[in-house]
Amino acid sequence: HSPRFDASMNNINSLWVLWGISALHFSCSSEPYKGYQVANFGLSGMVSPSGNLFSSIWLNPPVYGAAIKQIAHGKLSVKRGNDAPVADGTIQQQQDRLWPMYSSTWNDNKVLGAGVAVKINAFTPLDYKEYQLGFLPCILLRVNVSCSGTGCSTGHTFSFQYDYTLQKPTADDSTGGTTGVNLDGFFLVSTPGYASKYHIDKANKVLTVNNTVTFHSAGSHSFSLILGHWDDGGYYKRSYKTLNDLLAHLLAKGTIDDLEKRVNKFIAVLPKTHVNDTLNEFLRWYMQPAVMLTKGFNNSQIITMGYTELNQRDSFWTSWMHLYFWPETDVLMLEETIAAQLPNGKIPTTVLPFINRPHDLDITMYFILRVFRHYAWWHDVTLVKKAWPALKRAVAWLFTRCALGGDNVPTQVDYWGDWKDVWEVQDRKYAPHFMLLWVAVMQHMKHWTTVLEPHNTTQAALYTKYYNIAEQFVNTKMWTGERYHDIWHPGKGFHPPNDNYTLLDQSVGPFFNVVRTDRVQTVLKTISRSEGKAGVRETYPYIKGWKGNGPGNYHNGGIWPWLSFVDICNRFHYGHNSDGYRLWDKLGRFGLLKPGQQGVYDVAHEYLNGDSGQGRGHWPQAWDASAFMVPWCCELKLRRIDVDTYSLHLPLDTDFPANPIVLPHGLFEIQTFVEENVGHATCHHCVGTIQLELHLDGYLHRIILPPGQTVPFNLR
Repeated sequence: HSPRFDASMNNINSLWVLWGISALHFSCSSEPYKGYQVANFGLSGMVSPSGNLFSSIWLNPPVYGAAIKQIAHGKLSVKRGNDAPVADGTIQQQQDRLWPMYSSTWNDNKVLGAGVAVKINAFTPLDYKEYQLGFLPCILLRVNVSCSGTGCSTGHTFSFQYDYTLQKPTADDSTGGTTGVNLDGFFLVSTPGYASKYHIDKANKVLTVNNTVTFHSAGSHSFSLILGHWDDGGYYKRSYKTLNDLLAHLLAKGTIDDLEKRVNKFIAVLPKTHVNDTLNEFLRWYMQPAVMLTKGFNNSQIITMGYTELNQRDSFWTSWMHLYFWPETDVLMLEETIAAQLPNGKIPTTVLPFINRPHDLDITMYFILRVFRHYAWWHDVTLVKKAWPALKRAVAWLFTRCALGGDNVPTQVDYWGDWKDVWEVQDRKYAPHFMLLWVAVMQHMKHWTTVLEPHNTTQAALYTKYYNIAEQFVNTKMWTGERYHDIWHPGKGFHPPNDNYTLLDQSVGPFFNVVRTDRVQTVLKTISRSEGKAGVRETYPYIKGWKGNGPGNYHNGGIWPWLSFVDICNRFHYGHNSDGYRLWDKLGRFGLLKPGQQGVYDVAHEYLNGDSGQGRGHWPQAWDASAFMVPWCCELKLRRIDVDTYSLHLPLDTDFPANPIVLPHGLFEIQTFVEENVGHATCHHCVGTIQLELHLDGYLHRIILPPGQTVPFNLR
């Protein structure tokens, strides 16, 4: 609740806290970009390593084709008595800098006075069940000021400067008075219970609120600020017709407390490894772009962004969080893609907005595989039935690609074949990445035609035929004895002068379980030769003669996080756990952690240089969030076997902590104690009883879990 504040300035034993928010002229932070500790689908706030709130604020505008953009920055300062103001970045403090909640405690006696402490929490709304909250376009700043010593007798002024002067005016939509202020869509409001005074300086785009707080004795007081940006095109417009409606909800008693609890629950259920906290910190930062680059519109459309649009290649790897936490959004993106399918059956390169490159192959394949991925976890046969006509049209278009190369398998015919967008690969004919995807596609299609159309023997025979051709082709014509390899159009353009390179993107084969069992270990061993100090290079040895991509850069040996996590996943799945942990650690240390700055993380880059490990390319990259799948899908090999049965693998050489796992049935927890030879499992708020097939280093336990009950078991 909000305490009663005395506005009298006559009490000399009072601690005066003046909370002022005003805009300054924009100037870039002197510190380089270092991650966004506060971020949801709409807004992202960066706190600098020194504690500047916020060195940068970015907006994901609800505009088709628009990229995220920097819109503002801020600074919190404190003035004690007649001393000069001291900026947040220079105050002695302890920080917790992990997305999605930033926390800081100021215990700087020199600045604040003895016994005075300031606790700050900053976050944006997020919930692992209700995705709608993630679109709320605001940052919440909660401040608790406590006084227990002689510092209570000195006046303090806290000022937060919210600067958006780099934005051009769009409209004169300002309000003033005592309820809050907004201008050009930017808004600022304080929680009720204070003698708040608001002011707008339209010429300089200054929004100011002053809150006067009085301490008569030792104690503590808390208040909150809400700042953000409203756009009528945003998804939140579906629930709140006006900005005033949104603010009325946010300022209602208990709402901010509830939003903070929801963010903490979101943090609690994020996938984790049991190995060490450093790996989990790396996971947090690599997962984050899946949230930052999700965009929603007031017409209910939702996309994950490659750069600005939905493409099924990037979105497949981006959307693991959506699959597990917000399955409605995963379905929606599939439905949006089906609605945009071309008359010839091809899936456009991107939708919302529409871009089509007429010959790319993997976009259509990833769409097909995404439908079946959704079924594998949610067992939503209704979705598969609804998508089935679109899936058949997509495969029919891919059959036309099979007619182009003379081998009855999909053929690359121009620059855009799959994810490799460089001129040096435009003369590939067949590549392991899209060819192994094709085998996976036909494996699913031949299965599902027997499920959905059991009497259509002609179609079943056709799909089986193309599956057999594809599987045979990749395992004869593309298999070198130790790896899958490119095949080039004869007599055309650029051909690599060295033919000894290994491609990491063949990792999709083991990932989708379409590499022959006797060859998986050979593939993983061959790929391991491409490992450098920062991770596994995408192409290695480097291809000679590339003009635009020197050694270690981009598609000539860069280290791509999205693809590295696919490789890491395979290491766990096929019994090389130590390799998985080592590569996971390398990718985090070189891709995120800044040398010499403990706990300071950068944004997830597009790729790392294959030699130096330096971050390169565009950022943030949404598909780096493929990291989400690693702890549950790969390290623990979590699978849904049928409607009520799950399979899980745990180690027997160490205790396993009770990290929650989000299942379709409810929130699942399992914990083991190796020395005691016991464990227990619970499915909280479960919808129905579930069965668990628990694999413990060769031991198989079948456990029945009724809703809400904790079931003990012996490990051996």
